[in-house]
Amino acid sequence: MNKNKIKKIILTGGGTGGHLIPSFAIADKLKALDKNLKIKFIGSKWGIESKLYKDRKETYHLIDIKGFKRKISIFSIYENIVLFPIRFVKSILQVLIIFIQFKPDAIIGTGGYSSAVPLLVAKIKKVKIYIQEQNAIPGLVNKFFLKSANKVFFGFKNECNEKKYYHSGNPILNVVENSLDKSKKNIENNFTIFIIGGSQGSVPINDHFYKNYHHYVNENIKIIWQCGQSNFSKIKKNISNENIELLGFIQPKDMNLYYKKADLVICRSGALTLTELANYCVPSILIPLPNSANNHQFQNAKYFSDYNAAITINQKELKKGILEKTFLNILNEKKKLEKMKLGLQKISMKNSAEYISKEILDF
Repeated sequence: MNKNKIKKIILTGGGTGGHLIPSFAIADKLKALDKNLKIKFIGSKWGIESKLYKDRKETYHLIDIKGFKRKISIFSIYENIVLFPIRFVKSILQVLIIFIQFKPDAIIGTGGYSSAVPLLVAKIKKVKIYIQEQNAIPGLVNKFFLKSANKVFFGFKNECNEKKYYHSGNPILNVVENSLDKSKKNIENNFTIFIIGGSQGSVPINDHFYKNYHHYVNENIKIIWQCGQSNFSKIKKNISNENIELLGFIQPKDMNLYYKKADLVICRSGALTLTELANYCVPSILIPLPNSANNHQFQNAKYFSDYNAAITINQKELKKGILEKTFLNILNEKKKLEKMKLGLQKISMKNSAEYISKEILDF
């Protein structure tokens, strides 16, 4: 064990579930390795963490920080020029007080705007910094702190040979060791697709299936459709079919239940979703978000496609019926599913949280 043993750690990251859930998975494994370790979370009161921190046992702090508004409008200009500097200074003071009182030995940043201020304060106070980057292309905050970090853990293989860079995979909750050995359904009957629109629901994907779901149910396909809570009532009111199971929001801890039911997933290509697909060995058709930062969703999808672990189509191709043609092609040639599963097994890194935690605690 390292002489300079880490006794107190701050985990920061959020805004979206893709940045937040890895911090939960790492925290769980850190505590499993060292029961005496003290952990504190710092997030934004505007992010998804403001709801999900409440379900954790660790203490947490929510700071008043928002990310930059990327769309050009009078409101976004006001937010970026007037409100952001005020929130930034306020958050710096909040976090400084937390650091003075808690005296952390290390901080782990998992990305997102809510991690920027805590990481900056850690840099100023010369606290050990660890970064976990989920995407194929680092996000703005993580990219800024790469040089300051003691160790950086990448979810995707990184070509850089720096010693402090590690290919760890992405840590997620509910990793089932025998997920590859789950009982298989007879895919000749009740073939099931799981449509994931994210916690808020993907409008283009929802609109497409709203208009085209009959193509699937006419083939006796079972559809599990996670459409987002705000879209649930409207879609539920207008679509009633025994082959469609409509869901608004799925708790992160329950996602594994639906992956186990699915023969094929249709979804965006966020890093967390892709990690879950790999760990639960579920083939997929990926539709990258066109306006994702640095086009990272396209790069994420390309990584999986290069391993033959998924099929990627562009959102603009939805109107051309490419998704339905691709699906029917898979349905008629199920060997493609097995080929994707082989690719997924090559990508899957189920022990990611343990690997990262041991590197941080220097086990």
